[in-house]
Amino acid sequence: MRYAKSMFYVDNAKDAAEFFGTAFGLQAQVYGEGYAEVAAGDTKLAFGTLEAAGNHLPGQPLEVADPARVTGVLSFVADDADDVDAAYQQAVSAGAESLVEPTDREWGQRAAFVRAPGGLVLEIGNFA
Repeated sequence: MRYAKSMFYVDNAKDAAEFFGTAFGLQAQVYGEGYAEVAAGDTKLAFGTLEAAGNHLPGQPLEVADPARVTGVLSFVADDADDVDAAYQQAVSAGAESLVEPTDREWGQRAAFVRAPGGLVLEIGNFA
């Protein structure tokens, strides 16, 4: 058994995947209107619309990320503290909303948080 991917429901799967390509250089693959994914190391981030999800999980209550709430965080690792700032700026330039600007933490980490288009919250840090 191996872990394959994480799937998130969004309003626009293509836009979500393309954001990760623009912001972080991840290779996006779009499979029609309702599903897209990006390669993220040994795994994938997948995005589907509620309509596409309903085809796989009929009758189940489904929802997209609520931009007024944080229900989880996806973490991206930068090589060093300077890369955190650059990655944060790139994500914001690609359309992410800034939640917490790059900040040095007392335990030696530098981290920032953004909300990607589609509502997912991302942490960008060097994880020292």
